[in-house]
Amino acid sequence: MNASILKEDAEDFSLLDVFLFFGRSLRLLLVTSALGLGVGLVAYLMYPAYKGSILLPNISDPMYIKRLQFIMPRMAASLDDSDAMKEKLMREKFWTDNFFANYVIKKQDFKDLKDLQDSKKDETSSPTLTLSLKERSLDDLHRNMDYFVNYVKDKSTIYYLEDLSTGIKYQSAIFIANYEKTILELSNEKKYTLKKIASLESIGQQFKGASFAQSSQLFDLKDGGSKFLPVNVQLIALKKELSDIDLQLERNQDAFDENQVRVKLQSVIAENLKSCGNGLKCIENILEGARKEELSASKTPGTIIGFKRFISQLESARSQNANGFSQLIAMNVEKTSSSLFLLGGLIAGLLFGVLGALVYEAIKNRSATPVPV
Repeated sequence: MNASILKEDAEDFSLLDVFLFFGRSLRLLLVTSALGLGVGLVAYLMYPAYKGSILLPNISDPMYIKRLQFIMPRMAASLDDSDAMKEKLMREKFWTDNFFANYVIKKQDFKDLKDLQDSKKDETSSPTLTLSLKERSLDDLHRNMDYFVNYVKDKSTIYYLEDLSTGIKYQSAIFIANYEKTILELSNEKKYTLKKIASLESIGQQFKGASFAQSSQLFDLKDGGSKFLPVNVQLIALKKELSDIDLQLERNQDAFDENQVRVKLQSVIAENLKSCGNGLKCIENILEGARKEELSASKTPGTIIGFKRFISQLESARSQNANGFSQLIAMNVEKTSSSLFLLGGLIAGLLFGVLGALVYEAIKNRSATPVPV
């Protein structure tokens, strides 16, 4: 019996009932719609209304950009709490969304290219970087975008210097370990080669005046047949081997002197990083310190090469960070439309109004139903 009653109620429900329902609830729907529009307007006023994006030249490899995306938010922790950009800059998602490389060839473009191998090479080519920012006003957008660009220049320079300092310490430790081993081996080899030369010269003196077949061809003395060669040929080969050992020792000494320069300048980097408030200024101070050290250093080939390479490396890094993040074109500004916020608020208000009206109708009908005695 209950089933038949529900069936009759469903059949009696018509489009007219819908209109009557909205007519009874019109005041409530108007109120909630107006409230929804108000909420949408407030959300629009609070939401960043302007989005700006600029293009910068990219002279770094894609992996370096990925490292910057990882390290930049962690470096932002050192900013003053009063800095308006600190909260944004400390979020990793902010960097992945607003600081990224623009690739020339995407994976979806492979099918349009005849030579897949060439396209794979081009995929890693990212000639430009994009920096984007959202703010509530144009003034905030221009001011904070300048701050954003300068932050990238500054912190990328500091990160480069920290990475360089760490790399020098690591490479120097490996070099010293290999250097000591190599020098010991070469010194022992030279000692035994000198003994061989002295022994052969002694033998040559004993057989002075003897007639031996002469040969201008050099042989490897490690070959077991060298003992059958004339003494003078063996001496020539041994002295050639001794000359090669001396050349290797000289090269290793130059490499050692160059490494000592790197170690000395690493301490200059570390000292400057302790009070480095501005990355580009810091690199200028390090360059100045390196030039002073160069003037007072000994003028051995390794020392000269060490200073030249280090200074050239720092000048390249200074140019990359100062000029590599220069704006290519005027900032592109997009204004967020208010219509989406107002429409969303209106729809949300209507939905809440309908829901409230349905609840009110249900309560009203329940209270009007007679209670059976």
